[in-house]
Amino acid sequence: MAKGALGIYYGEGNRGLAQVIQRGQDPYLSSMLRIAQQEKIDREKAQEKAELKKEKDTEKLWSSIKDVGDLYYAHEGYKVGKVEEIVDLFGNGEITLLDARKQLIELSAQSSKSRALGDQLSEAVKSAEKDERIDKSEYENYLRQTLAEDDWINMDQLDPNSFYANQAAAEKIIKEPETVKAIVNNLGQSIMNTVSTEDISGLPSTMVGKITINEVIDAKDAFEVVVDKNGVASFRLKDESKLQPGFYDSIIADDAMRVVIVKNLNRKNPNRTTPYTRDEMVEEAKNLMSIYSGVKKYTETARTDIKNKPVIKPDAGTTKKDTTKVDADKVAFTNFYDNLVSGDMNLAQDAADYMIPMQTGREVKLNLVILNSISPGNELDNILDFYKVKDKDKIIGNNLKLIGTDVTDGNVSLKVRYEGASQTSGGSKWVGGTTYLPKNSEYLIPIPKDVSRAAIANLYALIRDRNQLDYGGIGEVGAERQQVSPTNLNQGEANQGGQSPNEETLNLLKD
Repeated sequence: MAKGALGIYYGEGNRGLAQVIQRGQDPYLSSMLRIAQQEKIDREKAQEKAELKKEKDTEKLWSSIKDVGDLYYAHEGYKVGKVEEIVDLFGNGEITLLDARKQLIELSAQSSKSRALGDQLSEAVKSAEKDERIDKSEYENYLRQTLAEDDWINMDQLDPNSFYANQAAAEKIIKEPETVKAIVNNLGQSIMNTVSTEDISGLPSTMVGKITINEVIDAKDAFEVVVDKNGVASFRLKDESKLQPGFYDSIIADDAMRVVIVKNLNRKNPNRTTPYTRDEMVEEAKNLMSIYSGVKKYTETARTDIKNKPVIKPDAGTTKKDTTKVDADKVAFTNFYDNLVSGDMNLAQDAADYMIPMQTGREVKLNLVILNSISPGNELDNILDFYKVKDKDKIIGNNLKLIGTDVTDGNVSLKVRYEGASQTSGGSKWVGGTTYLPKNSEYLIPIPKDVSRAAIANLYALIRDRNQLDYGGIGEVGAERQQVSPTNLNQGEANQGGQSPNEETLNLLKD
């Protein structure tokens, strides 16, 4: 039997150390046991005390978390993530309660900043509601996305005009017609005020010191005052040649106008990589001002023009004497289609002008079916595809209004406005979705040169019934644009939206 260093025998059955010590005679070993037992008791008490302190510290931590203020809703995800990080570090013993509280105080300060930025966003949107040039939905969406980004922490103040530095964003926010019309109206008013008061300080700041009073007096002849049916007066550009170069420098210096100018120049120069020159921008400004200031008076004076326009009779023998109404319709449609896709600026413009309703209330409503048949892969359809929208046709319905046309280098485009409810993609719990189809958003739908006659026939029938006028074309047979019968008009009413061609449309396509 072996004897250990402390005089304890081993190997005697299953007796353990404690049993041997209890039966032993060595007082030293008894003392060691009592010390070991006391240390165990002390350790257990210390552990209980530490756990109790941990519980109390945890309660204090949760109380501090509750004191953290709310953040702007787009930042709540950041707040939750930060709190979870602090709790994990504290729970793992990597930071003390004091350190955790310091981080929560910092988070609380960030919450105050976040709410202040949210208030600034609300004020910016409220201010923008008074500006006709701004698409409110796109503007608010842009600001919300700006505040949802991580670098809001380093943002001292929300810049409501930051979108001007982003051409793509600005093009969605800035409305082209309203912007150009506002330029013309403001310029006309400032010139008239300066002439009447002889105080040049009333001009835009970019003009002061660059334009003489005599140049301003000469420029007044460039405008005419237009009073609408409600008695509201506005200015219309009559003769742009009366404006001195300095006036155009002011125009292209306007942020909103610059966005519109660059958008149109980019459309005309898709492969351009260099900045546009002053002369290029001035020329485009002149073009836009002419388009939107009423220089094209076709829609206002069409009935007078038609009444006074001489009837151009065909040469004898070239046309049957008993030409039927169907034949006349086919001639009118052929003229319209040929001019629309001719590539000739004057012919294309004449066809484009015809598509604008002659009277208010005779609006043309379209849908995605007819747009896609005219212009496959158009901007609107691409947006819906990008957001994987199901039932595109059902969502769009007949909520597309034809609001105008654009003719660039002989190429015609339709301007349509979506007037249905805004469509928003899904978002996370903390960050809202993206409004991909805002109400009153506008789209430019180009008409390709190789568009089929069938695609244009339905569009033509809708537009003709709204105008109550046949199209003849410049100097062509039927240029008098005869009135459409009430019967045909009623058929057009039933076919609004162009879901499928009616019998009258099909007649246009028969040989």
